[in-house]
Amino acid sequence: MKRNIKTKGVLCLALLLLISLAAAAQPLTLEESITQAVSEGAAGRMLQGSLDLDAILVQEKGVPLETKLTAKGGANWGEKPFSIGSLEDRLSFNQQSLTLEIQHPVIWMSKALSAAQSSLGHEGDLAQLRWEQGLADLAYQVVEVYFGCLKAQRMGELAKEAVRVARWNMDVVQARFNVGTATIAEVLAAEADLKEARLQELQSQEGQKAAQMAFNVLLGRSLDEPVELVDPGAPSVAVPHPLEVLPLAKANRPDLLRAQAELALAELGELAACEEGRPILALVGQYQWEDGEIALSLNSRGLLGLSGTYNRQDSELVTNKEIDLDGSEGDSYLAGLQVQWPLFDGGASKLKQEKAKEGVKLARLAVEQLETQLELELNSLHLALERSGARLELARGRLDEMTERLRTTQKLHEAQLATDFDVAQLELAVLGAESDVAVALCDLHVAKAAYLKGVYGPSFLREM
Repeated sequence: MKRNIKTKGVLCLALLLLISLAAAAQPLTLEESITQAVSEGAAGRMLQGSLDLDAILVQEKGVPLETKLTAKGGANWGEKPFSIGSLEDRLSFNQQSLTLEIQHPVIWMSKALSAAQSSLGHEGDLAQLRWEQGLADLAYQVVEVYFGCLKAQRMGELAKEAVRVARWNMDVVQARFNVGTATIAEVLAAEADLKEARLQELQSQEGQKAAQMAFNVLLGRSLDEPVELVDPGAPSVAVPHPLEVLPLAKANRPDLLRAQAELALAELGELAACEEGRPILALVGQYQWEDGEIALSLNSRGLLGLSGTYNRQDSELVTNKEIDLDGSEGDSYLAGLQVQWPLFDGGASKLKQEKAKEGVKLARLAVEQLETQLELELNSLHLALERSGARLELARGRLDEMTERLRTTQKLHEAQLATDFDVAQLELAVLGAESDVAVALCDLHVAKAAYLKGVYGPSFLREM
């Protein structure tokens, strides 16, 4: 019975292992590849780490707008000389103090604080937009290596088939030469075709290995892990015209949205710089009693301060202990208005204001330049997509032509009106045309992804 249980356990483990291996061996789709690159690839993890770091930096910039509570205190013991009239002695003392201070920014009182509070939202938007831009770039890289792998795999298959055809042709020509029906020139030509086919096979193997390694690196997999991908087939070339989607692109492109957010930040910085060099007014008040005091201050820069201090001091004469040294008792208060005016700061305030104005000008120019470049970029990407579609149609037309010529030659060969060499040459030509179709198909996928990325930004995959 124990043996059966152990056997069943081993069988279950083996079955689970087979299931997991079968699941791992399933071909990856483009969406799955992008998801894995984002979650497991080094670039994807760095992207997420940058987003987390930006979130911390935004929180750090908001610290000056938070209420702060500070506690400080101390104790002192000692002696010092004491004299009054003819009495000379030493005074021993014991002091303890504790202060609590609260500082709270009153945002509506200061343009600088209002600008800082508003800038936090734009800083958060910038962090999100940087992440979205990085995500779009990473997804496009996956598209490139994904279809690059499919193209390399197809080229490898065609190169292997070309070697098979060239070897068959070589054997046929060699057999004909042996019986005297082929010339040495035909043998040399067949040998050259076979060598060229083998060279192309080696090049395709090298290209396939390089493409798979690039794919695995991007997805965070081991370099030698096999790559099995789902071929989505030929894409549709039908996409909206750039003029139709230009407003949509302006609303979706992270780079343009980032420039607009940076312009808003620059304008807030200019608003905050206007307070530089202006006098600072402060209302102060203090109430003091025997063992402590309370102080209140509020300045025109929006900083409200409230502090409370407890003081305790005991003192006595070392020799004449019978003399009472207690001070006068009673409460006191004061209120006042203080002014701080930087009469000369070396031109720092003026330079900050000029710097802020120039920053606004540059940010506005950056937005205008990106809007202009966006229209040019969409037109260029659309033309590239149309060219890729035209190249695919041309490659398919040549493939149809070579296939028809091969079919006709095969019929002539059956009627002994064409040689084996003629058939082999056309078979190699068909394989070459299929290679052109594979290359054009990959280029079309990448060109369409580039155009859709230019229009829809990070969400371009949903449109593919």
